[in-house]
Amino acid sequence: MPAPTFVSYTAVSVWTNNTTPKTVNVAVQTGDVIVVGGGCEAADIDIGPPSDGVNTYTARQTVDSNTASQSIAVIWTATAATSTTLTISVARGAAGKQFGFGVWVWRNATIGTSASNGPTGGTSGAPSQAITTTAANSALCLVSTDWNAADGTSRTWRDVNGAHVEDSYERNSASYTIYAGHHVDAAGAGSKTVGLSAPAGQSYSIATIEILGPVLPDVTVARFAQ
Repeated sequence: MPAPTFVSYTAVSVWTNNTTPKTVNVAVQTGDVIVVGGGCEAADIDIGPPSDGVNTYTARQTVDSNTASQSIAVIWTATAATSTTLTISVARGAAGKQFGFGVWVWRNATIGTSASNGPTGGTSGAPSQAITTTAANSALCLVSTDWNAADGTSRTWRDVNGAHVEDSYERNSASYTIYAGHHVDAAGAGSKTVGLSAPAGQSYSIATIEILGPVLPDVTVARFAQ
């Protein structure tokens, strides 16, 4: 299976303030896969789902312990119903917590499997998430949040078939740290491990999703039928 085509990544300008709602403008074509990765400093509130006035978003992974001492990581997806520029909006609950989100757009793509350390998160150490991809050449998107707000200045991403692409990093030492990124092509189907190997000392919530490439038509039958 060919790899999907990465189109764009667009994130809110600030993940570490409590302004709500937050919006980004994203150009899409009909059939594009839209992946929204969100994070919040504390899980005693809810964030999302996204809205854009056109598409309906489905939660694929939600890491939310519903306690103030753990951060949120969540991934939603939609398939673009029309070619347009969307204004995608995400709001938080009533409490004044810091949050944000980023949006990946993939073309010639479909949605594969997903994984997380949910539903409660709070795993100690450096973020690590196993995911078993279902097809060759899949892409992977992930978001990881750290309630301990460890300093990620010297962060090290885990490689999957080459270097990880960092899309967002932001830290407020008094609230949380957020990491988001993707792998363009995870190579053969099977077990992969995404996340970061440093910094340690995190209390993390992590969610990841597989994006499949286009399904090619089976031309074998047509060839022999001629």
